Amino acid sequence: MKQGILVYLNGTSSSGKTSISTELINQKEIPFYHLSIDDFFNNYNDFINNKFPDEPTREIDHQVVSQILDDSIFSVYHSTIKLLSELGFNVIVDTVIDNDKRFNEFLDQFFDQPTLFIGVICSKEELIRREQARGDRQIGLGRVCKPKRARP
Repeated sequence: MKQGILVYLNGTSSSGKTSISTELINQKEIPFYHLSIDDFFNNYNDFINNKFPDEPTREIDHQVVSQILDDSIFSVYHSTIKLLSELGFNVIVDTVIDNDKRFNEFLDQFFDQPTLFIGVICSKEELIRREQARGDRQIGLGRVCKPKRARP
């Protein structure tokens, strides 16, 4: 079976990855499925908030929680991308690779996949405008999070 194409959009929060994804999906010549890391984190957060709405019984260190959850959620995200590609689906990957560990995980998992890696950037002023328009992002988050760039 022929593998699907991966279009890997990497950029800061609010840089335009989802807008580009929407345009790629709308072009209709090549069918694409859009997988955003935001969807994976939002679904997990919704599950936790609805299933366990009460406050924890003790103080929690959010950095520890992040270390436990982030790797697991990224693992499920990457496995889902790989599965869809192996099944022949073309996938638009919408994420932020912001450290060497995530970048190396990407290389290890997708080295044999037909992949177009695209860095999505925009000006700081545009990031702030987009964050304000969205209303669901901390203003300045896009400037703080620096995505990794593909090595030549």
